[in-house]
Amino acid sequence: MQSWFLDLTNTTGSECTAIHPVVVFTDEARALHPEHVRMEFEAPGGTFPVSLERSDRDEIVAVFDGGSAFPGFAVGAGGSLTVRVFLAFASDAPAGDVVVDAALVQRRADDGDWVGEVGGYRFSVESGDVVEAAGSLAHTGPRDRAYGAGVAAAVVAVGGGLVVAGRRLRRAGGSVR
Repeated sequence: MQSWFLDLTNTTGSECTAIHPVVVFTDEARALHPEHVRMEFEAPGGTFPVSLERSDRDEIVAVFDGGSAFPGFAVGAGGSLTVRVFLAFASDAPAGDVVVDAALVQRRADDGDWVGEVGGYRFSVESGDVVEAAGSLAHTGPRDRAYGAGVAAAVVAVGGGLVVAGRRLRRAGGSVR
């Protein structure tokens, strides 16, 4: 599995707790399935699995929930937290264009609030290689490394989600807890 890092940044004046990143993979052919993807993340208490589901829109939704043992990330007021993530794709994962979007959900009991999002990172998967649409990222090598590197560049930006949330909350006069 390829490892990469997800940076969460809180620009609010309050601690943000119960934060669960959500990553959505959408491939152009709608041929990507959960069995093509394996993700895990590190948090206090160990390494946890990322839940993968196929949506009714043929997207792969990856939720950093870690089961009942993981209460979510906490990011102090004005602070940042770096999360190590592991990602691998199966050798039979389909080639083609993929778009990655990411969001941050603040869990509240059995519900949650979307507190930030970033997305629209587009890359292509061709014969085990990942090539960014803009041409600034080209990786070759083993399939899990290529995919991990391409998606890592997309998802690291999710830290901006808490920045967006903080700005929205300041405008609205609220806070995230």
